[in-house]
Amino acid sequence: MPYYQRLAELPPEDGRRTIDRVLALRKELGAQVPRRSPHQFLLATWNIREFDSPAYGDRGLEPLYYLAEIISHFDLVAVAEVRADLRALERLMGLLGSRWCYLVTDVTSGSAGNEERLAVLYDSGTVSFGGLSGELVVPPAEVKDEHGRKVEVPVGQFARTPLLAGFRSEWLKFMLGVVHVRWGDGKDAPEQELRLLAEQLTRRSGAAEWAEDLILLGDFNIGSPEDTVWEALRDLGWTIPPDFAAGIKGSNIAQDKYYDQIALKPREHWFELSVPGSDRRAAGVFNFYDVVYRALDYESYVPQMLAHKPQEKRSNFTHDSKGKVRSEASRRRWYEDFWRTHQMSDHLPLWVSLRSDYADDYLAHELARG
Repeated sequence: MPYYQRLAELPPEDGRRTIDRVLALRKELGAQVPRRSPHQFLLATWNIREFDSPAYGDRGLEPLYYLAEIISHFDLVAVAEVRADLRALERLMGLLGSRWCYLVTDVTSGSAGNEERLAVLYDSGTVSFGGLSGELVVPPAEVKDEHGRKVEVPVGQFARTPLLAGFRSEWLKFMLGVVHVRWGDGKDAPEQELRLLAEQLTRRSGAAEWAEDLILLGDFNIGSPEDTVWEALRDLGWTIPPDFAAGIKGSNIAQDKYYDQIALKPREHWFELSVPGSDRRAAGVFNFYDVVYRALDYESYVPQMLAHKPQEKRSNFTHDSKGKVRSEASRRRWYEDFWRTHQMSDHLPLWVSLRSDYADDYLAHELARG
């Protein structure tokens, strides 16, 4: 659990609200997500909007506590949209406590990279970093020159370089590929980038570079799990956890888009979804807006929104981007679409529970071998 001592730094009214909402979060997380146990591995992916961008300012202590409470319910969380300045991440890690560690990529150069990083946050008490860490780049293409000789030529790279890392949790040993696919612009659609990602990771699996079990997760920027990109992934041996295709809502606020995804490429029988001793779902999306920064909480945040002054020419609580005074209805929309999404996010965390104890299976297999 996070360290709660800093709650005393909040103004009294904000502190009481934060404590009340943290208690509500803990209750709702306990109802929707399996509790962490020694025999399962709880994994999540979460695009935390502009974490933290100078254009929108630093998050306050209140939302950081909500972020920490949610993340602490899992063993490992892949995070997209960590920005160049790591102070927000460091503040979050301070709340999570000394057992929590992170890996983070460098910022990808160029405007398409948007000064973003990819990160993996994990509880070192239940997960260990395996030693493999890198960023996925596309190898040069082999072509023939005018003399018919084979030469290598550079090829286009990912707008946001994917993070590769190896981890262990009990019997699980896996390679993690964390991605934030760029929106298609007519030239390089998300489907093309995802196919390329899957191909590169599949080759690494075939070569048994570090681990045979692979997980590809993050913001795929595709609207539906029925998108044609999944056909290409399945052809390469990737699977989507069954619960994802069985009525789970999307990970955007309206929960009608499926931008965030988790795909698995496992060895047979050794990489299974599981909630030990339970018939509960082994995967899902957690909608924290049912608990924090609700529509009915609007009035309590008016003082903070009035004090919020983003960069010049950006809209704010009282005026839109053209300088026009907002109506009360427009102010409420600004709260729901802008303010709270830059305190929390415009994405919801997607999670999956994986079985991590294969001791009985291993021993039975050895016994059968004679």
